[in-house]
Amino acid sequence: MAYWWVNHNKMHKAEHAGSYIWCPQNTGKVNRVGYANLTLVRAGDVIFSYANQKVGHIGTATSTYVSATRPPDKGYSDKDRDWQEKGWRVPVIWEPASRPISPKQHLDELRPYLGQEHGALRDTGDGKEAMYLSEVPLEIGEILMSLLGAKKKLFPALEESEVELQIQQSELTATEKKALIDARIGQGRFRRDVIKLHKACPITGVANADLLIASHIKAWKSDCTNLERLDPHNGLLLAPHIDKLFDRGFISFSEGGELLARDRATKEVLKKWGIPQGKKLPKPSPAQRRYMDFHREKHGFNKGQSQDYIY
Repeated sequence: MAYWWVNHNKMHKAEHAGSYIWCPQNTGKVNRVGYANLTLVRAGDVIFSYANQKVGHIGTATSTYVSATRPPDKGYSDKDRDWQEKGWRVPVIWEPASRPISPKQHLDELRPYLGQEHGALRDTGDGKEAMYLSEVPLEIGEILMSLLGAKKKLFPALEESEVELQIQQSELTATEKKALIDARIGQGRFRRDVIKLHKACPITGVANADLLIASHIKAWKSDCTNLERLDPHNGLLLAPHIDKLFDRGFISFSEGGELLARDRATKEVLKKWGIPQGKKLPKPSPAQRRYMDFHREKHGFNKGQSQDYIY
């Protein structure tokens, strides 16, 4: 089973009242992962409903998809849409959330999900209108359930081989299958491998993986090749507040692993947070040192003497 996120745009009222989600089938001109994802939803899957910049409803799929013509409600046939008559429909039981949330107010909790190529949210927390249905990683799904005041559903994580088999057995075209496999395989692999490699945040010492973020050293979206996105040596396991400093280039690490602070103000922040001086990464690997050199160069740490930055 899985968690999903639907960006309804204007059609949330019709889909809530009608107990479904619907999208057009892909065509030769339009081939979207956000459409093809409907064919992978299974009975019992949880779907988060996003509309008007809020997640306000939680749905449970009652069966797999069926082929269905476009609903008659106003909005599905707007002239500026690419929604053809033939589509896919999944029946869903919708319930109002106990505590509706705005993703923009929970950026720290949702950070691992923000800005993913096939995710539902931009880095800013805004929804991607063109991404209709997105899979949500299990750990983010559980965080959302808690934020929304709903009881967590403990889903067993599917092995990547099971995910690929599910896609291959679907009725999608070869092009659609490849797009889905490329989008889904490896989503959770990077985090699992980083946890296995690092085991704890080197700065705070926190070892509870549920409280930590698997952060890319070379930025996932702008700097990585596909192989680098999945390389655990391109990752650090960091507490959320440390991850924010690292992600935005306020801190980095030297070739020997010493914690570097970009300026005096950042050092003061670290002191106020109770971070003791002398913190280091434990034995950076050669691959990790290469990634870290890129991070230092990108954020200006190589402009002065390394001693200027050591915290």
